[in-house]
Amino acid sequence: MDILKLNGILKENENPELFENGKTQEAFWDNEHISKMMLMAHLNPNWDAASRKPATIDATCNWIISTLNLKSRQRLLDLGCGPGLYSSRFCEHGLMVTGIDYSKRSLAYAREQAKKNRHSIEYIDMNYLEIDYDKSFDTAVLIYCDFGVLSSKSRKELLQRIHRSLKPGGYFVFDVWSTNYKELTAEYKNWFVHEKQGFWKPYPHLELVTKSYDKDSEVSLKQHIILQEETPINVYNLWEQCYSVGSITKLLKENGFEVLKTVADLTGSEYHIDSDLIGIIARKI
Repeated sequence: MDILKLNGILKENENPELFENGKTQEAFWDNEHISKMMLMAHLNPNWDAASRKPATIDATCNWIISTLNLKSRQRLLDLGCGPGLYSSRFCEHGLMVTGIDYSKRSLAYAREQAKKNRHSIEYIDMNYLEIDYDKSFDTAVLIYCDFGVLSSKSRKELLQRIHRSLKPGGYFVFDVWSTNYKELTAEYKNWFVHEKQGFWKPYPHLELVTKSYDKDSEVSLKQHIILQEETPINVYNLWEQCYSVGSITKLLKENGFEVLKTVADLTGSEYHIDSDLIGIIARKI
């Protein structure tokens, strides 16, 4: 590939509209190689990538259950449940768990583990933007900042669907990245040569990374352009909406929720103004 063609590719993909090519997330669910790499990331006990480390997952589930005083047989909706790492722990505490995810590979693993451990968990292969429950759950959770990857329209739609799915006074527990998180507010460019395979492709390729941040909208973009010989170019846009306590509280209020508690993470650490993450317990009103 000559330098002029490469420059043209970069120019063509710079400064996209907010959440343009937002379907990148679907590759995590459907693509054979990427979904395999995602599951590996979920299950790696030494890596806080797709999921937290096991000790943090334990602490998160324990904190949510104790803080909300959840009781055995109460119903919990785990949105974006992936391979069931949180669902299984909630089930072990006696909760009736429904897990929703769009990754067939992750759900296959979750079901296998549930059968192995004799866990009665309902796993459903579905985009959680399509849930259609009516006053069915005591609590809904969306863990590890999934909320911010959605477009503004999809975030509002999801809040409305969660609101409808919860019983009166039900809880919604989730987390978002803060506007203070330097990894998301940073701007840089980088490139990597993958001689064998990488996260995006199972064969040698060149990966160009551009990280940008729109201060007005408080939206981060990490763009990955994947180049290989004699194959189509792939562009993956990873968007992330960042929040302050004020902005997430306002959005929740507009969609029928009141914020009961904000923390620095879902293990219950105290929130500070410079925290990277905001954990939220909200209640349906």
